[in-house]
Amino acid sequence: MKSVTFVVLLIFSFPSFVCLGDEVKVICASRTGTPPVMDGTLDDLCWQKTEVLSDFTTVGTGQPLKRRTTMRVLYDENNIYFGFEVFWDDVERLKESIIATKEKYASTALGVWMKEGGYENTCGLEMFIDPGAGGRNYYQLLFNAAGQSIGNYKGMVENFNIEPEVRSALRGGCWSVELRYPAKGLIAGQEWGLNICRNDETYYGIWKQVSGAYANPKLFGRLVIGDYSEWWEEVGGAGAKAKLETLKGEVERYSKLDPNYPSLAADAESNLRLLEKLADKNPSVSRDHFIALYERYAECRDKMERLQAYGESLQLLAKPPSRREINR
Repeated sequence: MKSVTFVVLLIFSFPSFVCLGDEVKVICASRTGTPPVMDGTLDDLCWQKTEVLSDFTTVGTGQPLKRRTTMRVLYDENNIYFGFEVFWDDVERLKESIIATKEKYASTALGVWMKEGGYENTCGLEMFIDPGAGGRNYYQLLFNAAGQSIGNYKGMVENFNIEPEVRSALRGGCWSVELRYPAKGLIAGQEWGLNICRNDETYYGIWKQVSGAYANPKLFGRLVIGDYSEWWEEVGGAGAKAKLETLKGEVERYSKLDPNYPSLAADAESNLRLLEKLADKNPSVSRDHFIALYERYAECRDKMERLQAYGESLQLLAKPPSRREINR
């Protein structure tokens, strides 16, 4: 059986595999008015109103797992909620592993995030999460069917400064998990980096294939805040149009500071129009249509973000001098 010390070392020294990093891995978090009851069962109605993904594959090969794993995500004003089902073909073997872990670490309090060793990294899941998808920082959360949980920030347990809540339950042919991750100020259209690993007797499966070390936030998949329609409304609908109109409104002023600004604004507008045309043929009401729009959206987003950053820089130059600066 593997210990958490081995896991933390492993993520920095795992041998290289064939990288399948070009695959699109994205899951949407649907808004819920009523949060799920944190009992690990996924019985709440809200879990039935969001998409369910089971596209986990074997590490390095991209082949579907023999043991099915499902993932769902919800959000509200204060939290992101993750729900997992981890199916087994030999439930008795799973039960024996749970009993062995509890006997070995009888003093471990269920539901308490451990700050040091004593975690068994078997019959468990690992979550790598990068708030804001900056590609530089991440939290790693590990939790297993025996009810243990431990976390770290960029490999450092002592810097784990969040307080998630996690509960698991043994149900028929699987163990299921509900995890509440505290997060305020969530807005539809935001993206977080995300990856999930399934650990059974050996390293068994992964959601987003990575090359080498697992803890590479630049290669994580994506968690989109908002369901298909919420996401589209923000990135390609009224939200995107309003943002573009604001940026276009500065063309005359900013062009005096830099003649490149009008062309950048025109380029961003052109890409948004192309995205809208694609949406006319693929309205964001199904998973397939969402993926088609999401793949095209990446270029449009880059153009918009570049224009916005450029405008912010020019805004500083256009700011009138202060009285102190005038008197110097």
